[in-house]
Formats: sequence, C-alpha cells, structure tokens
Amino acid sequence: MNRDSACLARLIVSLEPPNNILATEAASENYLVDLIGYRADEIRGSSIHLLVDPEIDDRKFFRAIQKTALLETTTITTALKDSQGNDHSKVVTIAPYQDSEALLLACIMTFQPSPSTPPPDMHLLLASTPRALISADWPHTISMLSDRFAEQFGFPVGHVLPPSLGLLLAQPAGAQSLAPLVATACRTS
Repeated sequence: MNRDSACLARLIVSLEPPNNILATEAASENYLVDLIGYRADEIRGSSIHLLVDPEIDDRKFFRAIQKTALLETTTITTALKDSQGNDHSKVVTIAPYQDSEALLLACIMTFQPSPSTPPPDMHLLLASTPRALISADWPHTISMLSDRFAEQFGFPVGHVLPPSLGLLLAQPAGAQSLAPLVATACRTS
C-alpha cells in the first residue's frame, strides 16, 4: 500500500436521502477508526448523517453529494462526529461512483486528516501557554487575555480587561513584565 492511501478512508454512499453508507473500500478498512472514529461494521447501512454534526453548517457537505449527480467532484474541509460525539476536522472529497459501464451508482467519499488539525498534545500546549489577543492597529484593543497570561504577568485572574495595550502597560505589573514582550512583538510585525 502506498503512503498516500495509508491516510485515507473511503465510503460508498447512496445519492438518495438519507444517504446510507453502502460499503467501505477494503483498502481503507483499517483506517476508518483512526480517521472517522467508527469500525466498518458500525457504520455500514447507517446514514451519513451519523458523521455530520447537525449544529455545524452541513449544507456544503450535502450540496457536494448532490453535485455528484452532475458527475462533479468536490473537496471540502468540514467537522465530522466520531462515535463519542466529538467533532474532528477532515478533508472530504466527494466524487461520483460509477460502474464499469459509466452508470452512476452512488458517491465515494474519501476522508483525510485536515492539515489544520493540531496534534493531540497541541491542546495541552495551548492550555499551558499564556495568550493575549490584541489588535494590530492602533489603539491596540485587547480582546482576550488567558488566565495563564494573567498569572504569568501578574494580573489577577478574571481581571477586567483594559481597553487598550497602552492602558495595560500603564499598570505596574504591565510596565515591568510586558514592555520587553511588546518591544519584541513590534520588531517582528
């Protein structure tokens, strides 16, 4: 098996609502659990709605299925639900699935990890990293300070945000601990 197919999972899905999963491609059976959180026997015969989060705008997903009737292939990035109900970003290519006589039978969905999906330990790293969201334009409005940021730079957790970076720096804790950070940010932007 080549390297590209090692990160793919494929499902054959009916074009007619409720878009039942008709089959899984044999070469990808081992990758279904890793990519979409289900074994083949758990999803075969179920509606593709099993994977689609109803709270996410899924129109582009189902529009792509409809386009296969026009023999169009569409690639989208969307959130899919695993068996635990957790959303995961995936790249999904939805293409016509035809028989040997070019008769349209269904669509084939190829799932790949999204390049923007952070590694599992990235969430731990983000939780432990001080973060601030400050506009790049003057007066550098502050939109968010993480609790870790407040702790590291000497502000009380839950502190009411000053409206701008200038006012943050005017506070005693801000002037001492943030001035070097701000100077570095200004040089690199």
